[in-house]
Amino acid sequence: MRPTTRHPNRLALTVTAAIAAAMLAGCASSPARQAAQRDQAARAMPTSGSVEAFFKALPSIGLRSNDAAGKVTSPIEGVVVAPEALAPELSGLGAVVCVKASVTYEFDYAPRGDAFTIVMGGLESAQAKPGPIKAGAPVGLAPGREFFCVILADDPSPYLVVMSPRGGEKSGGRWWFDPSFLFSSGSTSWLSFRPIESLDYSVKSIGDHVSSESVSMQVFFEERYRFATSLDEYPSALTAEEAGRIAAYERSLYGREGVMRFGQRVQAGGYDVLLCWQGGFERYLADEYELGDRLWLFGNLATYDAPSKTAYFFIRDFSLESVEEMYSRKAPQPDA
Repeated sequence: MRPTTRHPNRLALTVTAAIAAAMLAGCASSPARQAAQRDQAARAMPTSGSVEAFFKALPSIGLRSNDAAGKVTSPIEGVVVAPEALAPELSGLGAVVCVKASVTYEFDYAPRGDAFTIVMGGLESAQAKPGPIKAGAPVGLAPGREFFCVILADDPSPYLVVMSPRGGEKSGGRWWFDPSFLFSSGSTSWLSFRPIESLDYSVKSIGDHVSSESVSMQVFFEERYRFATSLDEYPSALTAEEAGRIAAYERSLYGREGVMRFGQRVQAGGYDVLLCWQGGFERYLADEYELGDRLWLFGNLATYDAPSKTAYFFIRDFSLESVEEMYSRKAPQPDA
């Protein structure tokens, strides 16, 4: 997190300015008057208990900064907006930062775009000014204290319902969601993978291109797909030759080799394809999946390797249901 400057919240600035003006005018000379002003300011500021109660009544998560100075950064790129412009109930909660973001994805084989807002509260101070902000940019301070984060949206969109572990809750005419998927590197971004009917067309396109261009190595970072298939056997450990073949592609995609430990060969688009599984997934697959049943795979069609005449598909995750089925299972009822 980047260095930041501490700023008191807007209410504290207003109170401080008012007291300073009164002192300059000679109206704050009375000790009783000063005490009354201090009491008034204290009553105007929200207590930590009231802020905590507000956020814990919602599907929020509690976080702590891992920075020594307590710097808090935005988990996503977007636009900082005033809390009171989004929801009146946010205006009395002290230092709150709201970042409005948008996402595009494909759902039910059609493009879709959704908007939502990240709400961070319980901060000691907020420094983000209204306007564009990058992911990782500082938004405020919370040294030695827990702060809270929740997602606010106008409706339960497929993206938020699928990605949020707790679905959504409606309160005050708005929808609130658990944002933990934004902070966990282990969360699978299900909707970032483009749906395809099968690997046939994609493998053929890449295989034909690499073969015709005589490219010895080409990595396709953006070829992220999700598709349904069925397996007639579980993956087995990669051979030394297979592990050696994919090592360079692993370094390009993940920055290191040895991520993929298991594999199985299939045919797609007239080409050989090696489905590559990360270490540990073979146990989950054996526990959860019955051979011959439908299985959704999510991963990256890394390349077609001309020397071995094999396309490599690196699997990020698998599911027994489609993204659309995930949404149907988790979506709130119409009268919610």
